[in-house]
Formats: sequence, C-alpha cells, structure tokens
Amino acid sequence: MKKLIFTLMMMAGLTLVAGTAMGQNASQVYPEGEYNYSLTGVSVTTANTTGAAITFSGFDTAPTITNFDPSVGTSAAAVTFTLTYATGETPDTGNKIIVTITDGGTSACTNYIEFAIEVLSPPTMTIAITGNTGGGCQNLNASPVNNTDASQGADLNNVTYTVEVSSSPSGLDSYSYDFALSGMGTTLSETVTAVTTHTDTFTSTEGDGGTITAAISNATFTMDAANGGGTYDITVTSGNEDITINPLPTIGAFN
Repeated sequence: MKKLIFTLMMMAGLTLVAGTAMGQNASQVYPEGEYNYSLTGVSVTTANTTGAAITFSGFDTAPTITNFDPSVGTSAAAVTFTLTYATGETPDTGNKIIVTITDGGTSACTNYIEFAIEVLSPPTMTIAITGNTGGGCQNLNASPVNNTDASQGADLNNVTYTVEVSSSPSGLDSYSYDFALSGMGTTLSETVTAVTTHTDTFTSTEGDGGTITAAISNATFTMDAANGGGTYDITVTSGNEDITINPLPTIGAFN
C-alpha cells in the first residue's frame, strides 16, 4: 500500500506542459481544432487495462477523444490522447481536462490531475476584391474590312479583377476560394489557392453593353497543426464586384 501511495503521489506532481509542436499539450485552443496531449510518468502498482479515464469540466460540449489507450502499467509511461474541440465552443478560461488514474489492485485507489484550457475566439481571415480594370467602351478594329463596322475583327476585350488578403491569422496553413465572372459572355470559373488576379475576355458586340460581375464563394482557410488544423470560413468584403461595359453603336453597311 505504501508503494501505491508513493506512485500516485509522484503522478500528482506531474503537469501537462503547454507546447506548440503539432498542437502538443496546448492550453489555448480554437473551436474545431484538434490537439494532441501526453501525460508522462504514469504508473500503478497493479496494472489496469482501464486505468486511465478522461473527463472534462467547464466546456459547453465535451471535446471528442480519439487515439486513446486507457491501459496503465507498472512502469512509468505516457497516457496519450487527441482532443477535438467542438464547433461553436464559447471562448472562455473556465475549462479543464481531468485525467484520473485507477490502480488495478483490490484497493482500486485513484489519483487525478487537472489541466486548464482556454478556448480562444475562432481565428478570422478576410479577403476582398480590391480593384478591376477593363470597363467602358469596347475595342474597335483599327483597320476594319471595307464596308464593315469596326467592331468586326476587333481585339478581344480584357477584364481583370484583383483579390487581396485584408487580414489573416497567425498560424495560417492554407486557404482557397471559388471565383467566377458572369455577364457579356464571360465564363471564368476557377478555384483559387493563392491570392491572384483574375482575367477574362469578351468579344466586342454592336448594340450590346452590360455589366460583368465577379463573385467569390466557398471561401475557407485552414490553420496549421500547431494551431489545431481547423477549417473556418473566410469573410469576403464587398466592393469592386461590377465592371460596366458601355453599349456599342450598331452600324450596318453601305448598300
């Protein structure tokens, strides 16, 4: 019995030290994030295949536990597990992971350790369409065929949009969004994994004018493993979505 008390007292002095590598033992976490934990130096006098138990306090929704083996042996070893924190978890500091170790002997004595968790506000990222070019009058052919209006054979009209990151979080791993143009015969539609410019063309057309509209959808970003690896929506700010194309006068021919 004295040996059991000594072992459990030694365990009680252990702490889960906060770290960053691969989200190891993180004490500050994001909702939706996945983090790995390792409680070292755990042992009991009599081995117990269900000697480790994980409970929680303070959370709106208990984190999901994976990669967890509850067995505890007589030699000091680590109890490891992975926690995924719930979507929509309230940011606060009043949360705890509680690991309880139970000896496998007839006394079934227990000891436990608590680890405080601060749930952070979800990370945020913002992108915006910051500019565009190519509106106004349509291109004309500088050398049209005789008795044919100058819209025929004109160079294609170019429209270009620029998308920029307005803000991004520390620990950003990657992001993507869908970009599409509509109007005046434009058909550009692409999935983008880096900030870039977007260009499309249309043909000069007599009597035609209108608006080319840009739209961003399905915009998400993913944090790196040290910050939980969660995926979140990007905020897309409005502005510069439309390019106005002026109508082109219609001309027939000399008949």
